[in-house]
Amino acid sequence: MPDIGYLNGHFSPLEEIKISPDDRGFLFGDGVYEVIRAYHGIPAFWGEHFNRLVRSAKEIQLHFSLEQVEFQRLLLEGLQQSGYQEGKIYIQVTRGVAPREHTFPPNGEPTVYLAFREM
Repeated sequence: MPDIGYLNGHFSPLEEIKISPDDRGFLFGDGVYEVIRAYHGIPAFWGEHFNRLVRSAKEIQLHFSLEQVEFQRLLLEGLQQSGYQEGKIYIQVTRGVAPREHTFPPNGEPTVYLAFREM
């Protein structure tokens, strides 16, 4: 099965996902990330990873509305679509696409990206 990706509400094969060159994560590294290991189709310590992701985002004043239950649903759905029992899940949340300026965009929409890869 192909590696699966998720970008802003849509799952697709990883090689089909396109990140905007104007995404602040690409331009400035303006985002946060986590990596979760999956064992037997279950994301390990996903709650702790979610809490750290939220805490890290708060530290850099990055606001995103992903709730814990939705985060868990995305992880499980991605693993199910990939068919991987043993894998790693890379999660990145950036400040999103905005004109290239050093100040934060006032009302930016964050980019939420997940990649599911087999181990």
